[in-house]
Amino acid sequence: MSKVMTLFGIVVLSSAVAHPEEPDLTSAIRGVLETSLQDNLGIGFTSFECDTGPPLGAGDRLVCSAVDEEGDALRYTIEVDEEGGAEIIRAEQRAASLPPEDLEILEPPCRTFLDAYRRSDWPGLFAELHPALQEVLGNAARVEGMLVPVREFFGDVRTVEPEWFSVMPDGANEMEYGLGCEAGRAQARFEIAPDDKGDPRLLAFIVTAFSGSEEQARMLEREARQALGPVIGFGIERVDAPFERLVRRGDVVHGTAVLDDGRELPVRIEQHGVRDDYEVNDWRFTVIDAEFLMERALRPKLGNLETVRCDAGVVPDGGETICLATLEGGETREFVLRRDGGDHRLFPAE
Repeated sequence: MSKVMTLFGIVVLSSAVAHPEEPDLTSAIRGVLETSLQDNLGIGFTSFECDTGPPLGAGDRLVCSAVDEEGDALRYTIEVDEEGGAEIIRAEQRAASLPPEDLEILEPPCRTFLDAYRRSDWPGLFAELHPALQEVLGNAARVEGMLVPVREFFGDVRTVEPEWFSVMPDGANEMEYGLGCEAGRAQARFEIAPDDKGDPRLLAFIVTAFSGSEEQARMLEREARQALGPVIGFGIERVDAPFERLVRRGDVVHGTAVLDDGRELPVRIEQHGVRDDYEVNDWRFTVIDAEFLMERALRPKLGNLETVRCDAGVVPDGGETICLATLEGGETREFVLRRDGGDHRLFPAE
């Protein structure tokens, strides 16, 4: 049995994470986890680090990475609940440390998927999915539509290496692979569950870039152009932003959309998804140029709008700015534009 499978149902971190203002949250979490590991397996940690980041609130997650006294790498994802308590929602260990008999069960459906992906054999890939997932997706064409853009972005797969094995509280098992591709490294993750015959099949899958990687930055730049283009209404040459800093839910970066005609518009990109689910739409792209937002909001209502001028080019988060709309004939109207994160609200000035 894997080490991570021995911990579920044992560790609940309510006392450790209920007080995120605690000076050394990492030590508190380590204490709870290490005690459980020692009680169950007789070993402790030689190193333990948590990506605590900003203060934690309900629904927030943090990832703790550890090495045990046998030299095995472990990783724990912890989620805070509404009462301020928390629990492990995912425990991971390096695939290389799994017993061979476990790998013989877990790997075949993943390897079959990756072989079909490598050959762009979408009907063959679809045939290997769990019947429940086949029912959701409908047909091989749906899978093709999901994976072809990724396949084209990364190019040919050259190497495949199992990296992590995960288990969730409900007993679901996952395997994560690193793919060495023509255009960089990709990750492939699979949720594995038995079918009606007891054979392991793939209940979920995703092929994407590793969080915080150069490949993710390139993928997000492309997604930003595709998402912002229809909003702006002009072609976008590129979007300049530190996309590699988007690592976990709540992360925000600011950048600039450079239009085909040379104009530049400030933009905001927020990660609202988590790294370990199977959703690909994890980011929100927003234009935050005050005058652009004002003109887009007012022109449909004021057909005779000529110009809009705002005191601030970008409204500070949580703040506001005054904007002056000039109509044909010289009439002017004053408005207040308020911002909350990526959302803006417009009010007539009093």
